[in-house]
Amino acid sequence: MPLIELAYGKSSKPITYSVVMQFQFVLSFFSTLVCLIGMAINKDFQVIPREGRNFGLGEGKYYFLIVALAVIWQFFAVGFLGIIYCTSSLFTGIFTTCLLPFTQVAATIAFHEKFTGQKGMSLALCLWGFVSYFIGEYKKTKKPQSIAYDNNAEE
Repeated sequence: MPLIELAYGKSSKPITYSVVMQFQFVLSFFSTLVCLIGMAINKDFQVIPREGRNFGLGEGKYYFLIVALAVIWQFFAVGFLGIIYCTSSLFTGIFTTCLLPFTQVAATIAFHEKFTGQKGMSLALCLWGFVSYFIGEYKKTKKPQSIAYDNNAEE
């Protein structure tokens, strides 16, 4: 995330929606290329049909799930690039960290997992960090800004 923010800062063109989309396309293209090469070397493509047949909900739903998750992940990645553009990579990291324990809560509700003390502590610490960040930002924006006057300027 900090490298993406640095790339935005070093850009010779102004960052617009189309530039963010181009950035996302290039980033996704090369990461997909690296993953495909790794899967070909490891012969993972031969395992996919077997996993589909053994999937509990059926082979059709397995393939649908793979495609749907790929599309959702692209929207998620574009959203994070937009958050970095509009705020900072620090806020994006804090936002991501805050979402992690909510994933655990959702898994607890959806899959009837046990909500252990570790999950509760993780949720509390992430929320504490998130709230601390916003309180610090709020205090920083509430401070009166000193105005620098040029004493040599004519009045």
